[in-house]
Amino acid sequence: MSSDATRDREVSRWRTLWALPIFPPPPLSRWARVWRWLLAIFGGVLMFLMVYGTLLSAAESDVFPELENRAIALLMVADLLVTPLAFLAMALRRRFPFLAIALAGVGASLSTLGSIAIVMTTISVATRRQWKEILCGAAAWTVSAAVAYALWPTGLMGGLPSTTFSVATMFAICVAVGFYVGGRRESLATLTARVEAAEQTRDARAAETRANERSLIAREMHDVLAHRISLVALHSGALAYRTDLNPDQVRETAEIIRENSHRALTELRQVLGVLRDPTVPLDDAPDAPQPRLTDIDTVIRDARLAGTRVDLALDGDTRDALPTLSEAVSRNAYRVLQESLTNVRKHAPHALAHVTVKRTSTGDLLIDVWNSMRAVSDTEMPSSGFGLVGMSERVESFGGSITYGPTADHRFIVTVTFPWVEQE
Repeated sequence: MSSDATRDREVSRWRTLWALPIFPPPPLSRWARVWRWLLAIFGGVLMFLMVYGTLLSAAESDVFPELENRAIALLMVADLLVTPLAFLAMALRRRFPFLAIALAGVGASLSTLGSIAIVMTTISVATRRQWKEILCGAAAWTVSAAVAYALWPTGLMGGLPSTTFSVATMFAICVAVGFYVGGRRESLATLTARVEAAEQTRDARAAETRANERSLIAREMHDVLAHRISLVALHSGALAYRTDLNPDQVRETAEIIRENSHRALTELRQVLGVLRDPTVPLDDAPDAPQPRLTDIDTVIRDARLAGTRVDLALDGDTRDALPTLSEAVSRNAYRVLQESLTNVRKHAPHALAHVTVKRTSTGDLLIDVWNSMRAVSDTEMPSSGFGLVGMSERVESFGGSITYGPTADHRFIVTVTFPWVEQE
């Protein structure tokens, strides 16, 4: 099995080397295209003048007795006939690289006027680092070298070994330069991909952070306002519809409205104060201490003043241990209990709310709130549905658990457990 895996890895490695990933060149501007063509044209003209000027001078000075003007003219004609293939290859080097390198190879040893275009085409195709294209180019250059050796004067070419070495060296240099440029493109593309991935990760984390902050703000705003505003709405509704209230009852109800409005404004100011100061965490309270579960009598009293009947089961040991509970857990447990009683008042105002708070044998804080169910009438206060969602987020953020919903015996129950974490 290990030998098969090794063989598969070797095959995969060779396949990868046979066809390396292609990294396309960057798009060229108009001036970049123009100067490449100018270089190919003027460089080719310069090479043409140098080569044939040298041949004509050599023919006149009898350096190569076998070199005649007629032979030079035939070479010039062949050069001019092959040159269009060189420039066609340069034009096709990006769209049809396989054909381009083949055409460039055919004219490699025959065209001096298109020599610069041939070199640029070969380098451009080699940047793709596809060995099938490179081998095709090598075959075309070999055929071209053989034809050139047959056409060009023997003394000028320097013999078959010299011709082969010259052509192979030129082709190898073009391929090496192309591979170097292709490697640079791969490095740049890899670096760009890493930067983009890092930016995407950063943006995703920032979006997640903003979403968490919005969720936390929404939860805090809901918990701060829902309880107080529901009390204000309940008692103001009583003032609007109860015509049988005596002055003392009206005064007491108005005092409840004033007190809860003041508390709602104070707690809202605390949240807004945190939001205005980016250096203060959202869970901190800059203006006043947040309520804690040790204030359980207060939340029960507020619920009863609002008309909700509450039956509290809290043993003495648990009550004595509540001050040792960490501030974060205590505050969030208070909010969960407050939201549970608010839901009872909103959805079952005439039901008895049974509340149990105790420290379990496993070392957790248990809060259990249930009430009998009834049909919800159209006159009750509207519900956004965010209360239970916010409760779940609070509990889960501290590693606790929450279950809620109707039971078979027509009760609606909310059971929450927090890990009991004591203050340091």
